[in-house]
Formats: sequence, C-alpha cells, structure tokens
Amino acid sequence: MTDAESFHYSRNVTNKFIPFYLLAIVMTFTGGILSIATANYLISELHYAPWIGGFIVGLTSLGFMFFAFFWGHVSDKLGQKKVLRYIILFRLIFSGFYLIPIESFFNLILFGGIFFLDGAVGGLFWPTIQQISVLAEKHGGLKLKHKYMSGYNFSWNFGYILGMISGAVVVFLFNSNYFAFFLNLFGVIFGAFIVLGFVKNVSDFLEPTSERVESLDDISKCDSTFDNLLDPQREIALKLQKLPLYSMLAILLIHSMTDGVISIFLPLKMDMIHQGLYWVFLINLVKLISQMFSTTLSSLTKEGLIVKNLLVSIFLILFAWLFLILSDTLSWIILLFIITGIGQGIIYTSTMKIISYKAKKQESARAFSFFQTMMSSGRMAGSLLYGLMATISLNLGIYFLLFYDLVAGIQFILTIKKLYK
Repeated sequence: MTDAESFHYSRNVTNKFIPFYLLAIVMTFTGGILSIATANYLISELHYAPWIGGFIVGLTSLGFMFFAFFWGHVSDKLGQKKVLRYIILFRLIFSGFYLIPIESFFNLILFGGIFFLDGAVGGLFWPTIQQISVLAEKHGGLKLKHKYMSGYNFSWNFGYILGMISGAVVVFLFNSNYFAFFLNLFGVIFGAFIVLGFVKNVSDFLEPTSERVESLDDISKCDSTFDNLLDPQREIALKLQKLPLYSMLAILLIHSMTDGVISIFLPLKMDMIHQGLYWVFLINLVKLISQMFSTTLSSLTKEGLIVKNLLVSIFLILFAWLFLILSDTLSWIILLFIITGIGQGIIYTSTMKIISYKAKKQESARAFSFFQTMMSSGRMAGSLLYGLMATISLNLGIYFLLFYDLVAGIQFILTIKKLYK
C-alpha cells in the first residue's frame, strides 16, 4: 500500500467511525442528564434523604458493573451492529418509564429498577465501543488507533457537555428536573435512528494491513538484537503493557469515585449556598468542558508522558477537593471543578491507553469490561458512600475521597519504581 493509498484508506475508515462517535454522544448526553436530574429531583425537589438519592443514582452503576464484567465482551461473538441494536431497543423502553412521576414509594422502587437495567445496557455499550480501538490498531496500525481514540474521547465528553447545557436550560425554564427526562427520550430516539440507519460491523470496513509491524505482541516476539531498531514509543508502550491491572484500576477509581461524589455533593452544596438547581448542571458543564479538552489532548500525548501525566492528575484532583472543603463561593467552586475536570480527563485517557494495550494482547474486549466495571463501581461507591456520610457532615465524604486519592497515588508511585528499576 502506497502512502497515498494509506492516507485515503485511513480517511475513509475514520469517516466510518462517525456513527460510533454519534452513539457515544447520545449515551453520555442521556446518561449525564439522567444522573444529574435524578439526584436533583430526589434530593432537592422531592426532599428524600441524601443516602436515598445516592442509592438510586448508584443503581445504574451497579447494573453497569454487573453486565460490563460478565457480558461486556459479547461483541466479540455477536459483532457491534447486533449488540448496539439490542441496546437501543431496551433504552427506548426504559426511557418511557422515566416519564412516570415518582409520586409513591412503589414508583420510586420502579424508577430504581429501571435505572439498574438502564445501567446494565450501558455496561454492554461502552466495552463494545472501546474495543474498536483495538480493532483499529490491528487493521490500521497505531496511528489509526490514536485517531479513533481522539474522536471517541471528544465524543463522549461532548455528549456530557451537550447534556449539561440542555439540562440547565430545561430546569431553568420549567423550574423542575422532571422535564429533563423528556430530553433523555429524545436523545435515545436519535440514537435509534443512527443504529438502524448507519452502524456497521467494524469487520465490514476494516482491511488488514501486512506491510508494517504494528502489534505489541509482534514487537514482544522480536529478537532482542532488533530492539534498538524499534520505534521508542512502541518500546515504552510495551513496558506500559506490563503495569499491573490492579494498579491501573485503582487509579481509574479516583476518576469514577469523584464523579459519584459530585452527583450528590453538588445538589447539597448549591442548597447550602442558596443557588438555583440549574447551577448543578452549569458547574458540571464547566467541569466537563475542561475534561473534554484534557482527554482530547492527552489522547494524542506520546506514550513516554503517560506516567508523568497520571502522577500530575492524581495530585491535581487531591488539591482541588482539599480546597473545595474550604470554598463557599460560587466562583471558587467553579474554578476548582475546572481543575478536577482536567485531572479526571488525564486519568481516563491515560489508563484507557494502558488497558487497550492489554486488550490488544488478549484480542478481546474483556480488558475493557474490567475498565468499565471499575468506572461503574467507583461511581456507585462514590454516590452511595458520600450520600451516607452527608447525613452526618457535608465534608465527611470528601475526606474519604482525599484519603483514597492519596493511598492510590502512593501505590502507583511504588509500582512505577518497581517497573522502571
């Protein structure tokens, strides 16, 4: 394949990734609206205790975790097209149930059950979409993989941002989070249009390339006398592949637990400083914008900077939340959420890169299932634990988050020292 042919092939394939990017936007647009609107609705409008709000919001993460762990790699057998069609069908059904007002304890239980099932189909969606990065590398090399990852990271962040803008406008206009559930339904309907009209199995448009050694497995099998001839970035990637999975998942938990804490912390904090409910969406919006730029830029970062980026991001989040304890003014809260968004974006992208190397070695979406299991379990633990602790003190749950952040950072430093001896 000539350089010109390779360029046109890469551009053509990148365009065919667009339906997957659009679906990532739909999933985060609807998921972001649901999580924020539900916490706001239950705690600030229906006046349920914070732990009940945390428990209900955590149910979607519980469903996500369970299905991602056991069935997240189902696309290995069924293909992306069939899996995504099942997912969008169930999401359409669930979206109708959210429109039933929570007027009784029975309705609350029904809402929670649907929330759990909606999280479950999300547990099938994200490993399916993330596995495409491995297929892109296998058939188009590391450059195609990086292009896919850059578009993917932009898309899921953009979906959250769009959801926060839409949610803020609707809550401001109607002064109730209930109307945000209609936005979720409209988003899922658009997703159904994309799945039914444009999604194809990746194997239908990716063609194997045999001219270049791109696989990390192939590199590891090369004779050591050729080590100096290899791309230095690939050598670093091969070393990163050896990082223990538990260490990466422990760092990823900082990101996901922080998201879980935010879902309950912000409604309570806005009540405490006497700000409108729409500010919960707007502050999340600012945080997600900074996170989007962070993930997009760090997805293009060379492998040699991944470890340094992770260390910086861990302590960015640590100091941001330390100062959030002391902050009672809206401007300072917004600034600190920008900082935590930057740190979270780096953690997400960097750990996902390392997980993708492990998935490449296994040639399966299973590694991404672990990735998504940790994302969901962290969000569930963050919202539930913070909800429980908030009944005692608003800041008690933040102290727990800071403690975990510090412990996870120390274990990562010790792991890196052993790896680079």
